[in-house]
Amino acid sequence: PVVLPGGTCRVVVEDEDRDTTGGRDEVIVVVTSSRGAAEPVKTVTLLETGPRTGVFEGDLYTGDSPASAPPDQFKTVNVAGGERLTLVYTDTEPSPLDIPALLTIAIPGAIDVMPKPLREDSVARVSLADADANADASAPDMP
Repeated sequence: PVVLPGGTCRVVVEDEDRDTTGGRDEVIVVVTSSRGAAEPVKTVTLLETGPRTGVFEGDLYTGDSPASAPPDQFKTVNVAGGERLTLVYTDTEPSPLDIPALLTIAIPGAIDVMPKPLREDSVARVSLADADANADASAPDMP
């Protein structure tokens, strides 16, 4: 998944084992940044969508800020384009198992179209050369 800096990402976990009460239960997802120690580890609390569903949802908020920004001690994760967040959910049954997911922070940009103005009924094809297949998020996606 990809999110723009300053955007919100919906986090969903499906785990029937964590539905332990007749009410709406909660689970925790741990979020770490590719910034390392410069950005504190955050937790996102996911709330069960209803009683006995085993589906938990919550929002992860990102703040558009350079790596030099002071860390946010609350729920917002400071990010800049090209960085990655790792979200880890620990499944406790039948035995503890960490389940990671990667979230890429998009690099905002613009596409210029020629000729101008482009007619409403025109068709434009956009392609992007990505030689490293996103192996290096800091590498430009241009030949």
